[in-house]
Amino acid sequence: MTLEKNDTSIEFEGNVYAGKRWTERVDAERAEHYLSNSIGNRNFNKAHLRRIKQSLQDGRFVDLKDPVRLADTGQLMDGHTRLTAIFETKIPVSLEFYEGFPKGMFKYLDQHGARTVANALEIEGVENAGKVATGLKQLAKLVEGRISVENESNLKCLDAYERHPGLGDSTTWAIAMAKSLSFGGTGVGKSHGPPVAPFAVCHYLYSKADPSNGKAFFDGFMHGPRTDAKDPRNVLWSKFQDEMFSMVAARGRGAFSAWSYSHCFIWIHDAWLHFQSGKPLEKSADLGKVGLSEMSDADILENLYGVVDMVDTPISS
Repeated sequence: MTLEKNDTSIEFEGNVYAGKRWTERVDAERAEHYLSNSIGNRNFNKAHLRRIKQSLQDGRFVDLKDPVRLADTGQLMDGHTRLTAIFETKIPVSLEFYEGFPKGMFKYLDQHGARTVANALEIEGVENAGKVATGLKQLAKLVEGRISVENESNLKCLDAYERHPGLGDSTTWAIAMAKSLSFGGTGVGKSHGPPVAPFAVCHYLYSKADPSNGKAFFDGFMHGPRTDAKDPRNVLWSKFQDEMFSMVAARGRGAFSAWSYSHCFIWIHDAWLHFQSGKPLEKSADLGKVGLSEMSDADILENLYGVVDMVDTPISS
């Protein structure tokens, strides 16, 4: 197929790129061609895909001149959902194409769509991209001094990774830790082991803020010995063991049970503060609070935010 491609300047997010622009009647075969030459793997918003397919089938599809974007290598960067809808319905439509974006821009396109931080990290070749992405979302929240359920934007998370690439190694450690401490043949990803993201973030923060104590804290948490019941590492280990057994029992009764990341951060940091100061951890009898000790949950979190500030602040040369 011969296409008439016109030279053009392509503007995106305040930057201008030299490239090509054309309109093409895209059928299922052409859609498959573009989809098979894509940068990375795209997670779809399934509801959005269904809406586009329905609009094609009803004859209501309108191309709003949001172009299908291709890298300067010709690889597909954006427009996956529309092309998939065309491929699956076998209904051809005309689409506008722009070709000429730098390949590295893939991770910044369509930040409000279905592309995820994990997709962007996969393109960068980051190992365990999905787990690292979850940790980055938690770290980005902590940088802003909060623990909440709201999602962080992809750009904030990617910015956090550029400042803290060491989170990748800590995630690898946390995955191995979760696998070693899970039970009943559940393994990683089966929810009965400790959650990876809070441990990965804390492992990274403590290793940066206090390397020698950080290593001793997590080594003791994983390997013991378990002889001292008031050793903060053993108290933390027992807490997660108790929580894992409670989750299994709840699920056995058909009840919903899941980890609370905010609780996990409080438990881990409470134990860390006691270990770092050389104090035994006397378990609190106050059932109205999350933390393990008599420290208030607010004080524990405030201290955690302080550690994040220290690690997140670049050291002046």
